[in-house]
Amino acid sequence: MNGANPNRYDERLSDTTLKYFLACYAIDSTNANVSYIIGRLFLATAMHKAAALPYEEKAVKNTRKKYQVDDPKERHASPLAFYYLARAEHVNYLFDNAIGNFNNFKLMVKPNDKDRLADIDYWVACCNNGKQLMQSPVDCKVIDMGEINSTYDDYGPVLNADESQLYFTSKRTAVEDTGNDREEIWVSNSGPGRVWGTPTDAGSPLNITGSNSASVFLAADGETMIDYQSSSYKNGELYLSKMDAGNWGTPSVMDTTIVNAKPKTAYTPSACMSPDGKTLYFSSNRPGGMGGLDIYKSDMGSDGNWGAATNLGSSINTQYDEDCPFVSLDGSLLFFSSKGHNTMGGYDIFMSKGGQGTWGDPQNLGYPINTPDDDNYFVLNADGKRGYYNTVRLGSMGERDIYEVEFNTPLPVQCVAVLDGYLKNADGSPIPTDAKVTCTTNGVAPVVTSANPTSGKFIAILTPKLTYTIVVNAGGKQTNSYVFTPTMDSGYCTLSRAFFNGKIILGDTTNVFRPRPSTPIIASKFNNDPYFVKYFGYNLDAISENDPDFPTLIRNIDSAAKNTKIVISIESSASTVPTTKYGTNDKLANARAEALKKVLVKKVDNTGNIRFELKPSVNGPAYANDAAKVEKYGKFQYVKAYIREASDKDMAMPSESSTTPSGGGSSDASAKPGSFSIVVGSFSKKENADNLISKYEKKNVHLTVIGQSAKGLYIIGYGNFQSRAEAMAEQDTFRKKYNVKDTWVKAN
Repeated sequence: MNGANPNRYDERLSDTTLKYFLACYAIDSTNANVSYIIGRLFLATAMHKAAALPYEEKAVKNTRKKYQVDDPKERHASPLAFYYLARAEHVNYLFDNAIGNFNNFKLMVKPNDKDRLADIDYWVACCNNGKQLMQSPVDCKVIDMGEINSTYDDYGPVLNADESQLYFTSKRTAVEDTGNDREEIWVSNSGPGRVWGTPTDAGSPLNITGSNSASVFLAADGETMIDYQSSSYKNGELYLSKMDAGNWGTPSVMDTTIVNAKPKTAYTPSACMSPDGKTLYFSSNRPGGMGGLDIYKSDMGSDGNWGAATNLGSSINTQYDEDCPFVSLDGSLLFFSSKGHNTMGGYDIFMSKGGQGTWGDPQNLGYPINTPDDDNYFVLNADGKRGYYNTVRLGSMGERDIYEVEFNTPLPVQCVAVLDGYLKNADGSPIPTDAKVTCTTNGVAPVVTSANPTSGKFIAILTPKLTYTIVVNAGGKQTNSYVFTPTMDSGYCTLSRAFFNGKIILGDTTNVFRPRPSTPIIASKFNNDPYFVKYFGYNLDAISENDPDFPTLIRNIDSAAKNTKIVISIESSASTVPTTKYGTNDKLANARAEALKKVLVKKVDNTGNIRFELKPSVNGPAYANDAAKVEKYGKFQYVKAYIREASDKDMAMPSESSTTPSGGGSSDASAKPGSFSIVVGSFSKKENADNLISKYEKKNVHLTVIGQSAKGLYIIGYGNFQSRAEAMAEQDTFRKKYNVKDTWVKAN
């Protein structure tokens, strides 16, 4: 929420300053002060902190104690460069290096500078926490939600119980006015197989022209929403909105004496309700807390009003910020984000077991869910198998992006039955707008929910093994009554019922309810998704076994290679931004692929059942002397690992092979003796060779200069095939696809 990020304007200003200093660096890369400032500015950004590393590495080589901060002729870096180098190493998972540089800088700090010393100790603790958490990674898969995200800031996901609707906050409208980026609520609906549709603006009345609106909480039935809006309070207030006849009602401000506390300098950026709607949890930096944002709770009284707010205490809150509370659908787990406890750095997501407003000691949700940067707004689905949250990672489309987490071992929630029902008239006519469904059982408060008048859909959260009476009232009268008992194994979203006027459809409701196939996760069920993705800053190619998703990749490879012969296909990419370190972008892309292969060869078992396939390439828009636009080129600086079952042909190849299919992939600029490449052309002038490469680049075919003839001709081609017959077959495919004849096979 904007109220939780008051320095957003300062950050955007630093982006502008960054472009200026990057231009200075392009003129003179030997100026240590410029490198130092660039590193600090990258660390001030939301999504490019990791890019600070090479600049601060250069800065610490030329520091001086009497650094002149205001002198434009200053070429040395401040001793603070050691601190910022450590910060950059921390965010790049180089924890041991970071600890060393934090301690080096600590020796330079005066003993009476207590705040600085405490800050150093905090970051050293974050590094140690990161090392410990990464030794026992969580068995899960973290997945970018693709089209949900944009090149802008996307965060704060909330969803209903059957995961058919996802609301979130986005700045994709990017209205720049008074130094704040405008927030709006967006929504996406899922189709068969949980395929999320193109997001749309939630519109009025949730979004208000000229104001900020952000999603905070959505009730399980999708009928109640808490959102955050700008108001007379500097940092905004929390509002409540309810569905009325299928449309959102006008949001009303929540109790200003309990939730939106005064003074105006305090703010309350996030909140959630317990599953029964009787307890409200919210974060606030109001006076009397334990430090920064704390999490509070308020219970609803018999009069329907919220009671006095109570701080959750030292088991949950720390001297740092705690934010983004969420209670699981069964009421047994509290999730929140914290910059305290044993965080890896920034906000980490924590889980506390308990219920009824009493919670145990929090547990870090673990790596690779949490990162050294900010991870927050976590929500869990009904069966504990999936979570959704926003995080900042290399390769993100925008600033914050929304990710899904698939847990191979579900989180410990108790079984609930989600009744996914529809009200229908037999003649297809619309149902009454006042249609309500009431589910009653002994000893439990009734569950009352409304039906969407357009689709007829309703959602009710029930307890297994209890006998319920379901009564449907519509048009001022009772239309249906049905008694049933959900069993313990009815699970999540399998209680499908269609209530028609006059009869109830049981059993197979395929034509009414969308299918929910399970998503293959393990490598033995090979899919088309990469099992490992890493994005790089400029001129970087390092791969570490501590990288996110790397432990999961190793487990998948070892599991698959025990009984199956596999190919690990490594796709690597360099952007078009020139590299002086590697000479050419092709070499940089190849270095990234080789770096991942090197680490994998060291770590995996059963290498006799594994073949490697390297596919380096250069991608992205043509370079326009704008390296400062990291968001433009960053998405094309990556390495990805895929796993597929090997054919006999694959296994006949050496274990270090590199191939390029026609119409995609990449060239292999380092062909081995005895291999064959396909030549597409040869030219005496380099510019003509570059023109041919550019021509095919537009067709997603990545050619490169594979050599020069005795007469100095530039030979343009691709591929590294182990036999002439294989190369000839590929050449035939290439000729037919692109209607060319003047190609030939060349022995390397």
